[in-house]
Amino acid sequence: MSKNIFIYPTDTVWGIGGNIHVEGMALKVNIIKGHTEVKPLSILFYNLDMLSDYFQLDLFDKEWLETLFLKEATLGLPLNFLKKEIPKEAFGSSSFICVRVLTNQTILELIEKAGGPIFTTSFNKKGEEPILDSAKARDLKDQLCPTAQILGEGTENLSGHSSTIMVYKENSTFEVLRAGKKIKEIEKHIALLST
Repeated sequence: MSKNIFIYPTDTVWGIGGNIHVEGMALKVNIIKGHTEVKPLSILFYNLDMLSDYFQLDLFDKEWLETLFLKEATLGLPLNFLKKEIPKEAFGSSSFICVRVLTNQTILELIEKAGGPIFTTSFNKKGEEPILDSAKARDLKDQLCPTAQILGEGTENLSGHSSTIMVYKENSTFEVLRAGKKIKEIEKHIALLST
């Protein structure tokens, strides 16, 4: 298990994170971004098999979930779906944990180097725009966290949009906490779950 901070491209923007099982990792990431308190962070998994090691996913069709995550979605899962312990700093006082699944070579390398799933959030200073190109990611890394490890340099085809964050409630209902660029596609996809 690595104690490193990592900087990496996601499907939307450059991200920052580290292994969820390293004590204080969420605080470290929040401090780098300029927050004085621990704000809940999403957890990034490489694939659904890895996600299902941590969460009970029987309510969801595997293909449905895979397609959902391809639509720049972050999914909030109820705490009672947990199968493995996840540090409280991941969710704070909320009743859910937000997760993302990204399946590409950079994320595979990231998860392998970190030694497991990672806390993830956009790599930018508090109040500033997220980063879309690797040169800016490198510059900010050198400024804010020079010992962090950067992966995926040269990746420039990020969408630049925030992911849609939605929380699963019950009976196949969802609450949208943040609507991203693909919200209409996601709403249509959600409707498929109940048919």
